Amino acid sequence: MQMACAKARKTGVALVGVRNSNHFGAAGYYSRLAAKEGVIGMAMTHAPGSAIVPTFGRDAVLGTNPIAFAAPGRANKPFALDMATSTVALNKVRNYARRGMPIPEGWAMDQNGQPTTDPDVGYKARRVAPVGGTRELGSHKGYGLALIVEALTQGLSGWGRADPNEGWGATVYIQVQDPTAFAGAD
Repeated sequence: MQMACAKARKTGVALVGVRNSNHFGAAGYYSRLAAKEGVIGMAMTHAPGSAIVPTFGRDAVLGTNPIAFAAPGRANKPFALDMATSTVALNKVRNYARRGMPIPEGWAMDQNGQPTTDPDVGYKARRVAPVGGTRELGSHKGYGLALIVEALTQGLSGWGRADPNEGWGATVYIQVQDPTAFAGAD
C-alpha cells in the first residue's frame, strides 16, 4: 500500500499486485492506510480455501474474497468499507453451532448446496452463501463481487488458482487514486 500511495502521488493512479502471499488480516487496515495519506485506497485479496457457493451452485468454489475501500474526508473522518463477499463468515456459523442456536436462512448450505438453518451442517459442509444469501435476495451480486476479486487478484497477478500443495498462495490487488490529480487540491 505504501508503494501504491507513492506511485499514485506521481501518476494519479497506481495498481499493485501481490502473489503467493499469506493471509493479510483485515483488508480495511490497508485501505485506511491510504486514506490517512490523503488518497483513496482499495485493497482486496483472493482468500484461498473455498467457502462460497455460487448462485445456483452446489459446491463451494470461491474464497470469502474481502474488499476494502477508504476515501479521505476534509471535515470528517474517512469513509471506510471492509466487507467479505460472503453473507457471513464461516466462523460466525461455527459460533452459532457452539451456542446451539439456528442460523438465519440464507447464511449457509448443506453438502448438496441446499439452504440450511443448522449451523453444524453448514459449518461441516464449509458452504456459505454469497452476499445476498439467496437468489431471491440478490446472491448473484455477492457472487459477482467474489468473481471480480478473483479477476483482479489472481488474473492480474498471473497466479491463477491457489495450489494447497504449494503453500498459501493468496493474491492481493491494491488500487490507489490521488484525488488531487482529478479534481485539484480543492
